[in-house]
Amino acid sequence: MKKNFNVILALILISISSNIEATQNMAQITKAYKDELITPQSSVAIHSTIPKRTLLFENEDLILVDVESICYHIPLVDAITNQVYPPIQEYIDETVVIQFFDHENLNLLNTKYIDLELPIFGGFFSTSDFYFVISARPQEQNISISNGLYSQSWQENEYLEVIRIDKYNKNFKLLNSASIIADEANIVEPFKSGNVAIAVLDNELLIHTSRTVFKDTTGENKQAQFTFAVDINSMLAEVRLAGNSDWKQPNHVNQSLNQFVEFDGSQAILLDHGNASPREIILTKYDKGDAWTDETITVFQIPGQKNSAYTGLTIGGFEIASSSYLTAINSIDYDPRYQFTDLGITGLDKEERNIILYITKKDSYITTPVNLTAYANTNKLGSTPKLVPITNNKFMLMWMEFDDCTYDKNIDGGIEISANKSSLKYVLVNDYGSQLTDIQTFPEGNLSQFVQPIYIDNKVVWIAGQHYYSIDL
Repeated sequence: MKKNFNVILALILISISSNIEATQNMAQITKAYKDELITPQSSVAIHSTIPKRTLLFENEDLILVDVESICYHIPLVDAITNQVYPPIQEYIDETVVIQFFDHENLNLLNTKYIDLELPIFGGFFSTSDFYFVISARPQEQNISISNGLYSQSWQENEYLEVIRIDKYNKNFKLLNSASIIADEANIVEPFKSGNVAIAVLDNELLIHTSRTVFKDTTGENKQAQFTFAVDINSMLAEVRLAGNSDWKQPNHVNQSLNQFVEFDGSQAILLDHGNASPREIILTKYDKGDAWTDETITVFQIPGQKNSAYTGLTIGGFEIASSSYLTAINSIDYDPRYQFTDLGITGLDKEERNIILYITKKDSYITTPVNLTAYANTNKLGSTPKLVPITNNKFMLMWMEFDDCTYDKNIDGGIEISANKSSLKYVLVNDYGSQLTDIQTFPEGNLSQFVQPIYIDNKVVWIAGQHYYSIDL
């Protein structure tokens, strides 16, 4: 009996080894375009970034959406001394590139190109009948240097189109567009320091993102979330405001460093990473009516002074299960001696962040943290994680484990991180956060900052950089 058990165990190990070996055969299938791999530095970033790459599965095809951009330089010359300073680099997103791959052999089947009218690519979304392309532009900015003093200010054109949603049929014919005009929420810079999250229910497209607004009485351009809905048939956009506010919304979060949106049946659930009002990971039940304030659920109260840019965590995934909401983060071990500022976390020398899954019960709103790692004093860093739905109550949690890290203080007091080793870790969990498997290692795996892995044909697949990856279940 013992011999038979060893044979079975050997076969299982061979099977697992074969599976890992298969996933290590990375297929180079595309240019990197503007994709960015998850790095130690991106995993301790203050805020998220606009997604520049999307992976979809439709009609047996993998659809990879990228953007081509050009870089231009803004010269800087001191108006008084005529001293020339290094120019400011700016990027203009020009063309959306949509590539269709056979999901079985990864052959490139077709490529489509869409020219952008506005210079910031905000996202691509597909429904059963349509494709949607989201783009944006900021207000004009005045930048100058005088006697070595740098200054910048925004123009505030109330009539400027700041966000556009273009609707295409499945043959990429432009059908209609929706627009957000600046004065609908006093926007000077759309998508600022945030994500562009999109969800759909029936005829409603719901977009949850961020922006900075016109100057207030103190002369400050505040940053906050920005949420709006688009009627797919009419392509009319709806922007809710709270009471007599000209920019605050019923689901107001200031500042919102990351945003997610999903539908739980007919109820839209928003998630924000707030650093001030409130300084929380917060869920919001989006109210389609005229409520001045939406119902909210606190997932985690973030230590530190309000408005401090550093929060010690990043959010990488949000999903809805039958009985709970799941939020995947990486996080420092908080210590009351730490002081959070806009430049760093005083007293923290190493960013050894753990992977944590928060389980928020729908019936009680009680949240339970599930710690997946224990990286303290190991010189390891868990990256911003990904959370992939497999079924309604089974999920894959994925992250990069950076090992043998080096931490250096920069001139501003922040920490610059590099790692000598890295590998991809993944584990299956249920809706209670219980592990269904041991944590597995994909030694050569990488993750994209932008691409959400997807589940198809009993495997999790994704693209990062130039390579395609898969994990068989």
